Amino acid sequence: MLADDQITDKQKTNPSSSQKPSVKIQLWSNDSKTHYAIKLNNHEEFLVATRSPNTEKYTNLVEESNYFEDIQYNWNYTLNHWINNQR
Repeated sequence: MLADDQITDKQKTNPSSSQKPSVKIQLWSNDSKTHYAIKLNNHEEFLVATRSPNTEKYTNLVEESNYFEDIQYNWNYTLNHWINNQR
């Protein structure tokens, strides 16, 4: 454990600054909850959707979960599984 005088000023003012920001997988739906899409909270683009984001507006955040970078995701499978769990 570091003595107080060994801790940098940055660590004193922001103790979590050395941690990576938490990335979340987010499930979004359209207003009528008939179409869904997945995106990461730190990205603008959707990764997968039941209808193209160019033709459908995904405006409702339904649920989110932790994103683990070391896991290989099959986004189509993940989307279908997540939708089925919402029903």
